[in-house]
Formats: sequence, structure tokens, C-alpha cells
Amino acid sequence: MNLGELRKSFRVKTGDLASPYLWKDDEVDGYINEALVEAVDRGLMVFDRDSFTVDVEVGVTEYQLNASIIRVKEVWVTTKDGVALDTPELLHPSRAYAGYERDVFSELSQDSQGYRVEEDGLFILGADPAVSAVLSLVVYRYARTLEDDSDTPEIANMYHNRMLEWALKLAYLKQDADTFDPNASNRHDAEFSRTFGPSKTAQQHRQRRRKAARSYKTPSY
Repeated sequence: MNLGELRKSFRVKTGDLASPYLWKDDEVDGYINEALVEAVDRGLMVFDRDSFTVDVEVGVTEYQLNASIIRVKEVWVTTKDGVALDTPELLHPSRAYAGYERDVFSELSQDSQGYRVEEDGLFILGADPAVSAVLSLVVYRYARTLEDDSDTPEIANMYHNRMLEWALKLAYLKQDADTFDPNASNRHDAEFSRTFGPSKTAQQHRQRRRKAARSYKTPSY
């Protein structure tokens, strides 16, 4: 379903079929885009191995990741000093750590290899790179915003209509005598959770960024 079709489905579900509408088109579109964000956030539903790279500079260890990245799954060294590698090298997380409340980064030695990702999306190499390189990232990311009526959500078709449950949840919280219905909002919230799982807490978001991993011997630059 595209954005135009999702908006029509929303109006059918709410019975909001005649102008002047209870919910304006831009309100409905906003609810639908929030529903898409929530669905992808809960389910890690957009996998991307082609869109993101880190251009490593000599002696520079810190790089800011694109804000649309939810979690880095893999990192591959694809070029060194401008020369493409015939066989890309997998770069592993720096080391294992237990628990997420501890200041795990202070435990890393100056000469540790690999990388880590902080909760604000800062990508940090474990050692000063001696040569330039390009790292290709395999990530889970947020979906692109739906702007035109022809835009289609970047999730499986079977979930397009189901994600409207979140849009309906939001719609019934609109502070208006004809739209505010907290009981209906709660019902749609529960239906959404049955499909996409429970909402993520702030701590769970931090855990996604700082995911524990075993120690590995990693390639040097």
C-alpha cells in the first residue's frame, strides 16, 4: 500500500469519509509516518547493507553515524589507502562487556582493536588508523518518510495495513470532542503491540547501540 491508499484505509477504519474531515490529510499522514517509525523501531524491519560507509582518516578514531541507523550489525573494511580489497575484512566489536549501566568504555585499553558504537551514534575505532580506509556498514535503520501519495513503506506488504493501528491510537488521542476516545486508543495500541511487539524503553535503545559481543582478533589498518 502506498501513502494515498493508507490514508484511505485510515478513513474507512474511522468512518471519517466526508469533508470536512475530523482529521485533516496532513494529520493523518503524520500519524502514518509515526506508525512507520514505531513499527520499524520495535521490529528492526529495515535491513540495509548498501547505504552507509565510514571514510576512515589516518589518526582519526571518532565518526558520527547517520541518525537513521538504529543498530550496526556488521562492519567491513573494503578499501585501504584508496585501493579496493579483493576480499573485504570483517571488523569486529572491540571486546565483550557485561552489563550496560557500567562505564564500559573506560575499560578499553589504548591499543584495543575493532570498534564500538556509543548510544548517541558515535562510531569509535579502538586504535588510531595508520592508513586511510573505507568501512562498509551493515545496519538496521529507520524507514524513509512517506511524503508523496505514491510512496510505499519500506516494510513487508503484510504489515502495511497493520501499522495503521498505531496511527489510529494517535488519532483517538486528538484533543477534540469528536475525536478523543482513550478507550479506542488503548485498543489500537494493544493491536499494534500484538503485531510488532512491545515498545522499546530508553535502556533498550542504549543496549542496541552498546550490544555485547565476544572479543576477536581484528584486522589492522
